[in-house]
Amino acid sequence: MENTKLVDLKEGSLHSTLEYVDTLKHLIDVPEVKTYLETRVFVAPMDYPGQLHVRRAINYRIKFGESSEIPEQILHIVPMIGPLHVSLNSRETVFLENYRFFDKLFHEVFGHTKVLAQKPKPYKINLLLELAFQGWFRVRSTILRKFELSKDPEARYLTNLLDNIIPLVLDFYPVVFRSGNWTAFKEVFGLFFINISVKIIKSYHWHFLMIFSFGLVLIILFHKLLKVLFILLMIIM
Repeated sequence: MENTKLVDLKEGSLHSTLEYVDTLKHLIDVPEVKTYLETRVFVAPMDYPGQLHVRRAINYRIKFGESSEIPEQILHIVPMIGPLHVSLNSRETVFLENYRFFDKLFHEVFGHTKVLAQKPKPYKINLLLELAFQGWFRVRSTILRKFELSKDPEARYLTNLLDNIIPLVLDFYPVVFRSGNWTAFKEVFGLFFINISVKIIKSYHWHFLMIFSFGLVLIILFHKLLKVLFILLMIIM
């Protein structure tokens, strides 16, 4: 928060496109922001509803121009899902896909009289993921030795869940992203791609797989472009 400056505080429900436009107008009216958006692009990390409504507003501005009463600066706002939302969504997905496992874990820890909701609050999902990870950490070497040559699909799936997927979703944002290590970030993103691809191929959602693959390629190309630009700048200077 050292580089964060609170300009204003505005209360809003943000349940419709109009409410998002009203909030963005409030932001654009800040002189420094308005000047910035005249020549630069503002990347705005948002969850899915935020991206949906802001993109609608951008399309409306492009289609109707000034008659839309939407400020031109909104065209310089690029809504995208942020790493924090990727982390939260991935944790929820892992929990929902393995609800039976986490339900048994919950009852073993908190008692069989307790009830685990089908979609609990994020803090409870994080707690169960952390409990599973810490428990696995204590018995990992013993279990891996015992099932090293096992071809049982349930044993292999559970081992992959505990040894790869749960640590992946727990460490993605607080450890990998916040460390600023681009190489590690690419590797983790690749692991996300592999795990999500398996789910997508199984469900025959080929269109989403193509979009996800294209996004990964763009990220890699963008990274290579930055390297080339850096080398050119060093030569010029």
